[in-house]
Amino acid sequence: MAPPPTCGPGSPPQLLFQAAADGDLHLFKRTASALGDGRGRLREAVEAVKSRGSGALHVAAGRGRMPVCAYLVEELLVDVNASDDSGDTPLAYAVRSGTLDTVQYLLDHDANLDKSNRKGSTPLHLAAAGDPPGRDAWERRGCHASAREEGTSSGSGGEGGESQRGGGGSGVLMRWAAAEEAEAEQVAEEEAWAGGRATSSWAMEEEAGA
Repeated sequence: MAPPPTCGPGSPPQLLFQAAADGDLHLFKRTASALGDGRGRLREAVEAVKSRGSGALHVAAGRGRMPVCAYLVEELLVDVNASDDSGDTPLAYAVRSGTLDTVQYLLDHDANLDKSNRKGSTPLHLAAAGDPPGRDAWERRGCHASAREEGTSSGSGGEGGESQRGGGGSGVLMRWAAAEEAEAEQVAEEEAWAGGRATSSWAMEEEAGA
């Protein structure tokens, strides 16, 4: 077995990563062909290029480079659920960076929403936690997804109708919104409990002082 390609400055692997990050599909294809050495095994050549376990799809997804993502997923058929050294998938990269169209695209092409990284976090956890870029857009997209699903739930039924493949994208947004709502309710309950306890203590002190 040939050793994996090195990623030194100016090397083909480095150029591949740079093309993925920049969304330069022409350079990406040309570099992939060079790595494949004309043997027609582009998928193997591209998937062999790693940096801490992350591949070209991780890089492209994290930057929202849709043409490169589409080429990798639909033409080269790379593993959409490949994990880096931390266990993060391209979907997790897209979620972290808030590239919503890329998130939707990956989900529509069988990205695993529930695949955990080494810390036990899934892409859904990452979306619900903290303050990812485009948080307001996530919320708006979740509302729009809810409206779409309500409008189509009784639509084209039957085995020949549209499958739920695209439902993964709207599903994650709806589930993210549900997680946000549950967290907000928990915070409100805790604040109400703390406020009630403080009021009760104040009343007891007043009564004792009287």
